[in-house]
Amino acid sequence: MSEHLSDLVLDEVVAGGMRPPHLESCAACRERLALLESHAEKVRAGPHFARVRARVLSERAAPPRKPGVPWLTRWLLVPALATLATVVLVRGARAVDPVTSPEGPSPEAPFVRPGTLEPLLGMRIKGPPQVELLRLKDGEINPLLQEGDEVALRLRSGGHRYALVVAMDSGKQVEALWPPEGRQSGELAAAQPAPLFQVTQGDFVVHALYSETPLRLDTVQEWLSTLKPECRAAPMSAACLSLAGVPPGVAHAAVALQVEARP
Repeated sequence: MSEHLSDLVLDEVVAGGMRPPHLESCAACRERLALLESHAEKVRAGPHFARVRARVLSERAAPPRKPGVPWLTRWLLVPALATLATVVLVRGARAVDPVTSPEGPSPEAPFVRPGTLEPLLGMRIKGPPQVELLRLKDGEINPLLQEGDEVALRLRSGGHRYALVVAMDSGKQVEALWPPEGRQSGELAAAQPAPLFQVTQGDFVVHALYSETPLRLDTVQEWLSTLKPECRAAPMSAACLSLAGVPPGVAHAAVALQVEARP
């Protein structure tokens, strides 16, 4: 008997991907797929999805917000279910992307592709540890940004249990991005809110530290203080991914972004 399909493959089928031939001959895999599809249908039919979708569309229709603090403005308590890829927590099998609404985290979190209204359940990303920012209006990953752009955080954990994500500007100011207001790493297997935020003019670098035990924010700040000036803004060389003092088992990923003034 051939090996059963992984949860990753089944999630991709639920998301609209190709059905592997194995499904036709394996009752166990078909049963697992049916459970995932049933969960996705419940999410689509739930009142939380309708409320959040209406809120997102209202936010998109609102006039552009004026910039606030120097480089990252206030958190948006709106999960973009109809327009974006939210935080992708990739660790164990069958993880589901959580979202936040004004009522708080939802136990059932739909996930949708940029520019579509069809939710996708538990999107997963293969590959080594990485951090990305996705622009909501067009789904572009790590683009050249303009002030006022709304972006979503997307994580690739590479199998690690915990993550701590911070942003650093050219003046070495560090702000915790995920977990929000966190003083240490958050566990990726648990349900967390999906942080969305706006950017204002200036350059910044987002750093993600993945580990098997929680890391303290002040420890990460100490590691980041060793970075050379050229590692604090875009463009950033590959050498900037090496942090002094980082112990074995901790993975570091970073992305440097530029934010231009809006014409």
